[in-house]
Amino acid sequence: MLEARPPFRRRLLVALGVALALSLAVVGVLTWAVAAAWTTHEARSVLRAEVLAVESASVTSTGVDPERYDWDEPHHRFASPRIDPFFLQVFDADDRLVHASDNVAALAGYPAGRLAWTDGDGPFTPLARLRLGGHRLYRVTEPLRDRDGRAAGAIQIARFDPGVGTTLGRLAAGLAAGLGVLLAALLGLVWAVGTRVVRPLEAITRRATALSATTLGEPIPVPDDADRETAALATALNGALDRLDRSFAEMQRFTSNAAHELQTPLTILRGHVDVTLRRERQPDVYRDTLRLLRDEVDALTHTVRGLLALARLDVGSALDMARIDLADLAEGAAEARRPAAEAKGLDLDVDVASACVEGHADLLRDVVLNLVDNAIKYTDAGRVAVRVRQGGGQARLLVEDSGRGIPAEHLGRVTDRFWRADDVQQVPGSGLGLAIVAGIVERHGGRLAVAAAPGGGTRVEVSIPAAS
Repeated sequence: MLEARPPFRRRLLVALGVALALSLAVVGVLTWAVAAAWTTHEARSVLRAEVLAVESASVTSTGVDPERYDWDEPHHRFASPRIDPFFLQVFDADDRLVHASDNVAALAGYPAGRLAWTDGDGPFTPLARLRLGGHRLYRVTEPLRDRDGRAAGAIQIARFDPGVGTTLGRLAAGLAAGLGVLLAALLGLVWAVGTRVVRPLEAITRRATALSATTLGEPIPVPDDADRETAALATALNGALDRLDRSFAEMQRFTSNAAHELQTPLTILRGHVDVTLRRERQPDVYRDTLRLLRDEVDALTHTVRGLLALARLDVGSALDMARIDLADLAEGAAEARRPAAEAKGLDLDVDVASACVEGHADLLRDVVLNLVDNAIKYTDAGRVAVRVRQGGGQARLLVEDSGRGIPAEHLGRVTDRFWRADDVQQVPGSGLGLAIVAGIVERHGGRLAVAAAPGGGTRVEVSIPAAS
């Protein structure tokens, strides 16, 4: 059910929201980690630089001589945080304290002995820290080596903690707040984009929901803010609705025409039956009535078959095509109607030449039969000619008669269903023959042309693309 399906905007918001949140979280963690590694490295580098300065000045080939180093610098003498003091201790090879900077004594409780080594120098190795009263310090304790790499003693340097932890904490809070605001802004943008995409679809849906059988022909307007894909959807939907509207129109016309055409012969049948049953009659009368009923039923059967043929053509189902020589098919169909032509004293002239097409044999045979039947039916004297030729990439079937012909003003209506000229109403027929022919020819990609024949009569030409 539709209610069970999540809306597009919610699904988009959840999917992208999770992805964006994870991405921003990764960015935030990496940013904080890089900042933590950099600040830790910088803090440790300050002390390492002092270690190298002391080592280069005080280490000799015979051991450690602290007096060789200049201890009168302010950051060795004073303990005020304003001058960023270094609290420095030098130990000999036996870990005995041999010198301490003057400012060490200013820190009550500062350890006089060597503390544990601080060899780690990785980007994420935490600083070794000390807490003395109200002071927080960090330190390095490393060996002093001579030029040959032998341990000559040790050095221990401490410095007031510059607040690395506090800075990183503030950075973490700032990143969390900033990335949170950024995530909210991005989610708002995603919602706005989703709304922009959905709004034209909702407009199309509302319009499509309001359609009814009487408004199928009204196209769904394409919103101005619709994207190409949404516009393509609306265009495709309009095409489908147009085809559906035409199908409904064809069905209504089919129903109306069928009811109209079947009502008259059925009324005639009922009238003959009622008249015959009013009183007892001779057997010959009953036989005449049955013959009349048979003729009317044959006409009805012919009409119904024509309607069914038109219905199948209107559906547009795929045809089983095969390579067919139109000449052989036309010759066979024409010869099948020769007895009818001879019964009226007509000359049936068949002249065909090979012309191959890709088509449906039974339907094309119906084309020839309908055209020849019409020619014979509406020709009282003279001839009917059937020709098949090929040229210019077309296979052409020509059926020409010397009959009563069709007035020029009516030539445009000859393929209308159930249409018949006033002067042929007395001739049996349903008015479906040429409509069926036109439908079949169209399904084969061909063209039907009806014109007056030279000297009187009717000339009908069918052109179908020749097979390669």
